[in-house]
Amino acid sequence: MRTRTSAIVAEGLVAGLLAHLAIALVLIVGDLAAGRALFYSPMLLASAVLEGGAQGCQVATGATLLLAYTSMHLVALTGMGIVGSWLVHASEEHPGLWFGALMAFVFVAWHLSAAVLGFMGPVQGCVSLWPVTVAGFAGALAMAGYLWRGHPRLRRVLRDEQFA
Repeated sequence: MRTRTSAIVAEGLVAGLLAHLAIALVLIVGDLAAGRALFYSPMLLASAVLEGGAQGCQVATGATLLLAYTSMHLVALTGMGIVGSWLVHASEEHPGLWFGALMAFVFVAWHLSAAVLGFMGPVQGCVSLWPVTVAGFAGALAMAGYLWRGHPRLRRVLRDEQFA
């Protein structure tokens, strides 16, 4: 039992880290493509979430704010990764649970958009919602792809059973 729990946690941590990296990469590429500073969007979101918003789309510079926001985001994503990993492992034993795993990934895909709408009020005109939404989907796809690829047994069960 301990080995299975350790495997679920380790797999969830990797899945969350991959999702975080995918989100960061999409935001950084989006900022560079728009001609903004390298970490403009993450700093803007950090200002919105942790400080209540930026002043006139100007973001504070400093590693502390970015590190705090990144840490908070990474903890949330690794938590979602652990839940996703647990659902995938449980779906191997009980194939009917695959739908719960699918819903977890839909949740991950949309969580960032909902959070942005909730926290972005003061900075809504500073950055488009589309890059943030695309980043959320990229994170969800990275997490789902990692978990899907790591579980050939689940793919086989879903292919062979009536649950596919």
